[in-house]
Amino acid sequence: LFMTTAPAVAPGANAPAAPVSESDAAFRQLVGFAAYVRLRLFVEVAQHVWGTHDLNDAERLLRRSMHIGEQQLAFINLGQRRFGLSPAQLMGPFDGVFDSFLLRTQPKNWYEGLLRPIVTQGVARDLIKLLARGLPASEAKLFQSILADNDPDDAIGPQLIRKAVAADPVFGAKLSLWGRRVVGEA
Repeated sequence: LFMTTAPAVAPGANAPAAPVSESDAAFRQLVGFAAYVRLRLFVEVAQHVWGTHDLNDAERLLRRSMHIGEQQLAFINLGQRRFGLSPAQLMGPFDGVFDSFLLRTQPKNWYEGLLRPIVTQGVARDLIKLLARGLPASEAKLFQSILADNDPDDAIGPQLIRKAVAADPVFGAKLSLWGRRVVGEA
């Protein structure tokens, strides 16, 4: 996951880039990984906005996806400021990292599709925060602040799931099994 050398040529430059420290390489890769994870989650949450049965819920789900997108942009901006990397350069090493997971966890309905990012978001956020602990304290704090749980619409996905489960306990049992499968795969 972590490289110890810089790319051979800095973005937009013809001269070889100076070697980076192991800490800088780890920081750069974790920023890229975090940006890629947030981009994946943004897409999964945003694609469910139109499936809601209520415009207020759709609006809240939209705001939730936008908050995840803002986190992704914060990581992109961090990578651009510190390393001069484009989003593609920063996230490129992780392109496709979720392909196998997504194939193994194909949702059968809208609720399964919504539950997958709810579950994986928590797993991914915890993993990134755990990996960030290995960085210098000031850098770890950046990850903690970007991934802070301060979104008032964070609960919209679970609320929509709870409504569906309350209306149909059999569906709730099936969705619970699906959630366990997703957690296991994640």
